Amino acid sequence: MKRYFLLLRSNFPQVVMKPTLQFLSHTAFLIVVFAVTVTGQVPRVPPVEEIIAKSVVQRGRYIDEFKDLLSRETKSFRMFDKSGSVRSSREIVSTFIVYQSPANGRIGEFRNVISVDGRAVENADRRAEEFFTEIAAGSNSAREWERIEKEGSRFDDPLFINGLTLFQAVVLADNIRPSFRFIVSGTEELDGRGVYVVTYDQTRDTRYISMDPKQMANDGKPELVFDIDLPDNAVARVSGRFWIDRETFQVRKEDRRVSIQNGAGSTPVIAVETQLDYHNSPFAILTPKRIVFTQFRRPKGRQPARKETEILFNYDSFTKPDVEVKGTVKT
Repeated sequence: MKRYFLLLRSNFPQVVMKPTLQFLSHTAFLIVVFAVTVTGQVPRVPPVEEIIAKSVVQRGRYIDEFKDLLSRETKSFRMFDKSGSVRSSREIVSTFIVYQSPANGRIGEFRNVISVDGRAVENADRRAEEFFTEIAAGSNSAREWERIEKEGSRFDDPLFINGLTLFQAVVLADNIRPSFRFIVSGTEELDGRGVYVVTYDQTRDTRYISMDPKQMANDGKPELVFDIDLPDNAVARVSGRFWIDRETFQVRKEDRRVSIQNGAGSTPVIAVETQLDYHNSPFAILTPKRIVFTQFRRPKGRQPARKETEILFNYDSFTKPDVEVKGTVKT
């Protein structure tokens, strides 16, 4: 099976109501009209540029605040056969933390694996402490990061995904945003909150979105990197939707897709879909609740793309850690 990589990397610094009116009386009529005037107001929708600008600020805040949090993560893999039935599955439970390199301040996700398919990983905490001690003693930054990613994903084969949790709304990053068009498609209610629904689609190529890991920019700026074999003359594009809180401008939900188009005029075919849901927390940010990543197998002829692999990330409540994970482990 083709390995799939999703790497989101960064070197961020500490950065209408239609009531029926009944003429019961003159007084009652006035009361009803007043109620309609107050409760039937349609909320003002700001220009999309304003919504995006404010969400960009909240994205930076999310990443900065998230560096001080940890959670228990349950990652469930499901692989499907041609009929759509589950062929195999795996469940990995980890302590999810954010690692910050003492060498250059680079941040990323680290998972201390606790159990696999219900079986405890022996000496998980001691292994993590010894691992970070070794990392701190090293001097090769590139090698350090390679080991961090490998350690936290050693049970993930054949798929490797990193960065979905830490790097929220990556298409809003300064170096990626200019390659997208944003449109306000409406307003909704989500989890009791009013939200703006903003659609986005990629309008041009950028070196920070690649379908080949060998073409990574690797310059410390956020990037979306996939491992998808593209047919000759095919084009891959990213699109999706944000549900943005009308008061705080925080992203409460995102649906993101990668679609492949085989030549001009052909119908785009979905290759990857990611759904990210956030909820309220006691902190200054919304925290991840559930992430669903789905990879599809390329269709043959006129057949539709079929679901090949699904990975669910579920998170318990996030908390402040009792240790500092910054090169060394401190109690």
